[in-house]
Amino acid sequence: VFNLFAGGGGIIEPYTLGQNMAIFPGSKRMSNADLVLGGNTDRHYVLGRNLEPYRDRFDFIILDCPPALNMVTANALMAADSFLIPVYPEYLALQGLVDLHDTVRQIQAVRSGKPYDLGIVFTRVDARVQATGEIVRTIRKSYEKQVFRTEVNYDVKLQEAPSYGRTIFQHARSSKARKNFESLAREFLFRAGHMEKQLESQMELSNSVTKEFINE
Repeated sequence: VFNLFAGGGGIIEPYTLGQNMAIFPGSKRMSNADLVLGGNTDRHYVLGRNLEPYRDRFDFIILDCPPALNMVTANALMAADSFLIPVYPEYLALQGLVDLHDTVRQIQAVRSGKPYDLGIVFTRVDARVQATGEIVRTIRKSYEKQVFRTEVNYDVKLQEAPSYGRTIFQHARSSKARKNFESLAREFLFRAGHMEKQLESQMELSNSVTKEFINE
């Protein structure tokens, strides 16, 4: 994926994972991405420009960002149509949510409302930790419908899977985490489809108003 930031454009073929998925893996070189981007006058638009050739090849392009508001994350937000926020139920997550939404609002002002907010997902939810329930309730109360109903529970199988080079669906088909991610995928598709319908309706309304104005 570093080549999408540092390359001079052109097609870079991702690795194919089965019939319906492909991936640009990360590498240690990504630690230098901010330095590489820092010298570009259009540094916030590099990723979006280099992803254009792939948009028609995939139904979804998912950008997995680091948990930091750096140049890589800013590039992803400038390239994305929408964004999803995974949150660990910890006290520091509350401030992180505020900071991220502040950054996104600045980008949305530049991009005419994009990227659209798909919502917040709780991950690594461990009911054994006393503060977890309180934090989850606080964020749900503050953000209401923005928070996904699905929560991904803490599961040791999720930690094991990468060491075997497998997804959770391959590594532990009967695990709680696998069921969580299936539920998350369904809710994601519903929200993404609902958002698309809303945008189509807004576009139709805008076109209708424009036609009436022209006719007058």
